Amino acid sequence: MSEYGRQTGHDTIEFERRLGRAREVVWDYLVDPDRRSRWFCGGSTGERAGEDIVLDFDHRRLSEIAPP
Repeated sequence: MSEYGRQTGHDTIEFERRLGRAREVVWDYLVDPDRRSRWFCGGSTGERAGEDIVLDFDHRRLSEIAPP
C-alpha cells in the first residue's frame, strides 16, 4: 500500500505506529468509543470479546489535508 499501512490478507490491513504511551493506555483509547472519537475516529465497540468494532473515519474533522 504505502508508508501508512500494508495489506496482509485479502481482508486485512496492518498499521504500525509508535505512540509513546503505555499499551494499556492506548488500548483504553481504542476500545472506549468516547475516548477513541476524541483521539482517532468514532464508531461503536462490542461489549464482549469477539464482537464487532466499527471505526468511522471522518477525515474532514481530523485534518485540513485529506490523506492519499
